[in-house]
Amino acid sequence: MPSNKLAWLAICIIFLLAISTSGCIGSKRAYNGTYMSFEYPEDWNITKPVFLDRGEIEERECVGIRSEDGFIGVAAYKRASLEDIESIWIAGMMMQGPDIEISGPEYKTIDGVHCTIYTERMYKGSSLIPKFIDKHYFFQKDGRTFAIRCNIEVDDVAEDIIKSIKPK
Repeated sequence: MPSNKLAWLAICIIFLLAISTSGCIGSKRAYNGTYMSFEYPEDWNITKPVFLDRGEIEERECVGIRSEDGFIGVAAYKRASLEDIESIWIAGMMMQGPDIEISGPEYKTIDGVHCTIYTERMYKGSSLIPKFIDKHYFFQKDGRTFAIRCNIEVDDVAEDIIKSIKPK
């Protein structure tokens, strides 16, 4: 009987190690800014300076976070409407030229937050394989407008940020 208990204990330890190293159980860091706060994975780092600027039409707070897997940019706008931010983004993308392809919009509800999502593909020259693929999320929470840009490889992390983001 004691060997059975040891076997079960070993199985439990291996299981917990597998979960903790796979990212299922992970510690979080907190970003606490002027217009927003949110949680992000502990192994990610803030890379772009956090800044407040006038942006395209009005003041916004921007922050970039990065891991070895990708990059996520988060912007919170002081007063801009969702329609204004999305329209300005679309107009800017249309001026980028033939190397940029935009698909969407797609609509997705993430933890009660209604998001409009566009996918951006950037090609280099005549290549049929995109150099990069990014997703752009536009949404509002408690009256504040947000925009998030991320590499397609880390859209799950971006969606976790959307779940945790708190407007101020």
